[in-house]
Amino acid sequence: MIKTKYAFIIFLVLLVLMFPYFIFFVGFDSLSSLVPGWNTNLFGGVIINDLFIFIVLSISVYLYWKLSKNKTEISLKHFLIHFLFTIPAIIFSKTDSFELIKFDPLNPENFIWRIYFVIYFLTALLFIGQILFWRYYTKITR
Repeated sequence: MIKTKYAFIIFLVLLVLMFPYFIFFVGFDSLSSLVPGWNTNLFGGVIINDLFIFIVLSISVYLYWKLSKNKTEISLKHFLIHFLFTIPAIIFSKTDSFELIKFDPLNPENFIWRIYFVIYFLTALLFIGQILFWRYYTKITR
């Protein structure tokens, strides 16, 4: 068993780490389409991905906060499953994915598909973790 207060604090720290702070520094032109010009870059997808994970984590933090008001302890097994399914997506979103995947100059399409596969896999892990936690939350709050 783990105290719900500690689970809430751990996921609150993950939420603070996941907040896309660079949105304040790059401006809203980065969210526009990739039309050739002076300010064309790839920050738009990164910001949208970080905001999406931030919103999903916000819901989980809110549910942990509600649990901390009603229950004093939750299952350590369920918490660890939720944490271990969530943390890879957060770590990968904060690292440069191009450095982690080997580039083959003879087959550049394969490089892009590898990045897509990793992103889809980590997003699927994130969703599985959230779904399992939300099911556990509804079960213990009945």
